[in-house]
Amino acid sequence: MIAPAAGSSGPLAAVPGRARAGSGGLSEPSGARWATGGRGYRELVSALEITSRIQVRADPQRVWELAMDWSRQREWVPATVVRGGTGVGAQVVARTGVGPAGFTDTMVITEWEPPRRCVVQHTGRVVRGRGVFEVVPHGEVSEFRWTELIDLPVPASLRPAATVIGRWTVVPLTRLGLDYALRRFARLV
Repeated sequence: MIAPAAGSSGPLAAVPGRARAGSGGLSEPSGARWATGGRGYRELVSALEITSRIQVRADPQRVWELAMDWSRQREWVPATVVRGGTGVGAQVVARTGVGPAGFTDTMVITEWEPPRRCVVQHTGRVVRGRGVFEVVPHGEVSEFRWTELIDLPVPASLRPAATVIGRWTVVPLTRLGLDYALRRFARLV
């Protein structure tokens, strides 16, 4: 888990473990929460947390401006074109893919604290969860952190297996992609 930025409770602040009704006060582990499915049933949503970070020799404002310039993300996020607004409630849409193979990732900005933190809620069919972008000053350099909290909606009975499979597949592949994107980002700043 990443260390929270100064004055922040970190990316998981929005996903605390919760006591479930009838559970005798026992709470689910951090990173898991209950959600109501479209058919009125409740399912456990397990969040996989993936973080990448890079230090760049630039002031926080410069890092923030480049990171939040959605139209320029195509320069550092491979095979992705992004458009969107700024501020809480603004919509962001990213199209990732090559030719007809790909997917659209729709998002809503839920936190906007320039030049420090932006949180988006992924609302699409393929990607669900939250994305957290943070800029942390460290003297002459700034650290840019990108965290994805990917929701795996699974019934409680499948949660352990889905979480293990996700940690062995989704997490390393996503981390490779985030690391690569941030190395490209650092060359632009």
